[in-house]
Amino acid sequence: MAEKGFGVKDINLIGPSGTPTITSPNNLNLNAVNVAISTNVSIGGTLSVTGNVSVGGTLTYEDVTNIDSVGLITARSGLIASGISTFSETVNFTRSGTAIDITQGELEIGGGIIRRDGKLRLWFYDAKDSWYYAGNVSNGAIGEHKFKVVNTDKFIISNTGVNVSGICTATTFSGSGASLTNVPAADPTATDVQVAYELLNTSASGAGWRITGNGIVNTVNNPDLYLIRGQKYRFINNSGGSHPFRIQSDSSTAYSTGVTNNNSSSGNIDFVPRNDAPARLYYNCTQHGGMLGNIYLRGAGGQNENVGVTTFSSNILTPQQVGCAVRMSANISHPGNNSFNSGTSWVMPFDTEVWDIGSNFNTSNYTFTAPVAGRYLCCYTIQLETISSWVWNYVYPVVTGTGGTTNTNASAAAGVVFADDGGAGVTGGTNNTAAYRAFTNTVIMNLTAGQDVRLGVRGDMTATIKGTTETQWTMQLLG
Repeated sequence: MAEKGFGVKDINLIGPSGTPTITSPNNLNLNAVNVAISTNVSIGGTLSVTGNVSVGGTLTYEDVTNIDSVGLITARSGLIASGISTFSETVNFTRSGTAIDITQGELEIGGGIIRRDGKLRLWFYDAKDSWYYAGNVSNGAIGEHKFKVVNTDKFIISNTGVNVSGICTATTFSGSGASLTNVPAADPTATDVQVAYELLNTSASGAGWRITGNGIVNTVNNPDLYLIRGQKYRFINNSGGSHPFRIQSDSSTAYSTGVTNNNSSSGNIDFVPRNDAPARLYYNCTQHGGMLGNIYLRGAGGQNENVGVTTFSSNILTPQQVGCAVRMSANISHPGNNSFNSGTSWVMPFDTEVWDIGSNFNTSNYTFTAPVAGRYLCCYTIQLETISSWVWNYVYPVVTGTGGTTNTNASAAAGVVFADDGGAGVTGGTNNTAAYRAFTNTVIMNLTAGQDVRLGVRGDMTATIKGTTETQWTMQLLG
């Protein structure tokens, strides 16, 4: 039958049951501007499209090789890219779990590379000797994170802390720093604290200070403190807030020279003893009288106290041993028979120093004061002239008695023996006249520190005692 053509506006395929079928021995061509199918289409074989496929809704697919979409593409079971995937715009991953899973190979992002080869590495740029590594059991500790530069560990974070190899520069540091090691000391300044002491209180409040610091036994109440003039000391008052710490010049008077926050109940009290500070100060709690201790200062130009005892096995000789030589500036008349235990008429007026090492002689009361305990050599020469009557005469060093002791008893205890000097040829009470007499004597005296000595004269005699260069008294410390 010859091929024929006909025009049909509508074709309705209606049957009582089953699926209507259009059968063609060859291909079925539909040639139209648009083919509109308003219901579902099921294709049991292969659909070959030589042109474009435009989808206004959702395209659900399997085993699709290439997709070019102006809308949204949803991959339900994941996205596997075996070659290079190029994204010209932002890629968003909204899944709550793993967004990108790299089991092997690399993911290149802007010149950097993420690699998964038994561990996760993030390579920076094209140099594969600088990378970040998240550790696992096979390479590094569990939870360990490393940053490598030139294939060398530089920064490691683990469950034990952070380890930095090389110089770590920080503008600030927060924390105690108690466990830091090998930290270089800061350059010293003029206000640095050299010594610090912590002030505590005893278990019985107000019973005494307990002090912790170098050289201090912190189980002793109110220990003596030995400080160096010119150094800076810090007293940290951790005694509980009810014990103000004050440095004092005596048991009750505040000493504030060089002291910061004196009488503070807490915090720091700084003290810099000046070079001329007193040899002895005190520290005190101004609320409790039982919290009073000594501060002894050393060094510089000030005097020292409580310096301890030094023992020597032999004599010590110094070029300037304590002593003096004194004279009278004028002649005097013999005072007669006056007791050494009363008054002062018997005291010879030695008012002129020849020399005085140690400044221990007082020319206003004619007294030598022993600066230290020891043995003293006493030498004197007395020139008598114009003697008109002479029965007996004493010229001796007289030690001043204290505490009810008479002068003569104190002198005898120091080693002085009183013996009178009588006139030549005297029988009984007969007077003897002579023009001149030189009286010379040497005595070694044992004196205690602070004892006073005066040279005295008494007797039954009428004469002139010469002054200036004819009469002299010398005291010298032997040891």
